[in-house]
Amino acid sequence: MMAIENTLFFKEVSAETLHKYPHLDKYMGLRERIQLREQDKFLRFQLKDFSLLAANFENFLPQVSREEYKEIYMNILVGRALLNEETQNPRLIDELDIPNLEAAVSPGALPAVFCTYHLGSYRSIIGILGKLGIDFALIVDANTHKNQGERIRQQVARFHEAYNKQASFEMLNAESPNSAMELAKCLRDGKSIVVYIDGNTGNGGIHHKSEQFHLRVPFLGKEINSRKGVAAISWLSKRPIIPVISHYVPGELRPKVHFLDRIDPLQWAGNPKDFIPETTRSLYGILEHYLVQYYDQWETWLYLHKYLPEDQKVCERQIPAPASGPEALRFSFNANEFELFKMDEADHYLFDKRSYATYPIGEDLFYGLHEVRDLDWAAMQTAGFKWPFTLQLIEKGILLTY
Repeated sequence: MMAIENTLFFKEVSAETLHKYPHLDKYMGLRERIQLREQDKFLRFQLKDFSLLAANFENFLPQVSREEYKEIYMNILVGRALLNEETQNPRLIDELDIPNLEAAVSPGALPAVFCTYHLGSYRSIIGILGKLGIDFALIVDANTHKNQGERIRQQVARFHEAYNKQASFEMLNAESPNSAMELAKCLRDGKSIVVYIDGNTGNGGIHHKSEQFHLRVPFLGKEINSRKGVAAISWLSKRPIIPVISHYVPGELRPKVHFLDRIDPLQWAGNPKDFIPETTRSLYGILEHYLVQYYDQWETWLYLHKYLPEDQKVCERQIPAPASGPEALRFSFNANEFELFKMDEADHYLFDKRSYATYPIGEDLFYGLHEVRDLDWAAMQTAGFKWPFTLQLIEKGILLTY
């Protein structure tokens, strides 16, 4: 099991940091607004996203204390909102800490496949390439292409204008059936590409699990489905992959962007058919390394379950019936393995964090389960529970007895 370091990055921000980075003047107000919004959602049990994040931590990084989940959830939401503030100010690129940048983009290295992740200040790479005047294409999913495309184009244009660069930029839909040919053409034309491997879209989208497009890779002690495209386009074009990963320095909110050592298919000494799976595993290994410390900066916790193969989900529970009658027992809702949430005021759900199954339940049962915290049988009866049904809940692991 991986050892982790607790460095939640939004715990405090120094006055010196707020003075140095102008966009952070909005930080405190931004965080306060998001906190108020989410507190209201928690009070109304609008907890679907939080429940999924909690399940993903339980299944992939159980070393993290459950007491941290709410703060992690908040940090991810604030971090995502902070990205929008960062991209409004092109000159913030000058304040980034970017180790190894010159070596990564040295003559002969480009065009390249910049493989990056939804960690930290993950849009900084767009500004960095814009500042340097590097021709590139950004690969995004269909939703981003449709709803954010124009805004992203305007952001890149602002970077080009701020640094007086004449460079080309385009955005490609990863879910287009022609995406592979478009990517190959970009590289042939001398244009680099930027792709987020942990977004896991691609031809057919995230739900396309065929071996033609996806493979299974080890990740945090489990396996997930990953697209082959990043390594495949590198191999076919014989252009290098440059892994890029970002994180905020705890307590400073100063983004650090690492341009890591190139993975060059021309220098691959192994079996050619192993390049794609081995390289893909290596790229996820990089992410694992940084998640150990910066786990509260990874947006993909909100949807990691979408890439989990069905056979990796734990479904079976074999809970024997209690040996004694209900009068001798105390009861608690199994909050370690289940969550309760509402989609709106009329829809109530029980969510299994092990199998990711969601069950619609009635309003009375929803609020009843929520109140089952160390109750005796008399209190359970007062809450409306009858023994045959309660026994079913025990055998399914929804209620704990002791």
